[in-house]
Amino acid sequence: MKRPGIRQLLRWGLPALAMVVSLGFPSAGSGLRIGDPAPAFGLSDLAGDRVVVPGDLQGRVVALHYWASWCPSCVEEMKALDELAGALGERGFVPLSVNVGEERRVVEPYVRSLGLKYRVLLDSNSAVARNYGVSGLPMTFILDRGGMIRYKIVGEVNREGLRRLVMTVR
Repeated sequence: MKRPGIRQLLRWGLPALAMVVSLGFPSAGSGLRIGDPAPAFGLSDLAGDRVVVPGDLQGRVVALHYWASWCPSCVEEMKALDELAGALGERGFVPLSVNVGEERRVVEPYVRSLGLKYRVLLDSNSAVARNYGVSGLPMTFILDRGGMIRYKIVGEVNREGLRRLVMTVR
C-alpha cells in the first residue's frame, strides 16, 4: 500500500494531522477522567525553578496546557492563557504551559518571542505528557482548587471558551 504524501495529508486537514500527532504519544494515563485527582509531577520552568503540580498550587484553579513549538493552534491558546492570567490571577487562576518533547534551547526563544508572562514548564522527555494521556496537541486540563480534574480539552479552545470554563471551577 502506498503511503500518503504531504499534499494528501494537508488535503485531509487537521483531523488527519491530529491523528498523526497522536501516534507519537503512548497513552499510559489515557484513563484520566473528570473528577479524578490530577497525577502529581514536578517539572522545571524556564527560570530553572521546580514546580510540583498539584501540590504547590493547592487552593488555586490551574490550567495545564500541553503544547509544542510546531503546533500553530497552541500559540493562540497560550496567548489566551496569558491574558486570563492577568485578568484572573488575583482570583487564584494559574496557567502552566507544559512543553512536550522539546529542549530548552528551542522553547526559551520561542516563548520569549510570544512575550508570555506566565510559567512554561519543560517536559523534555514527554514523561508527564504520557502520564496524563496526552494524545495530541494542544491538550488542556483544568484543575480545581483541590487538584481534581474538572475539564479535559482535547484540541484547540478559543479565548472565550477558556474563560467560561475557568470561571465555572471553584
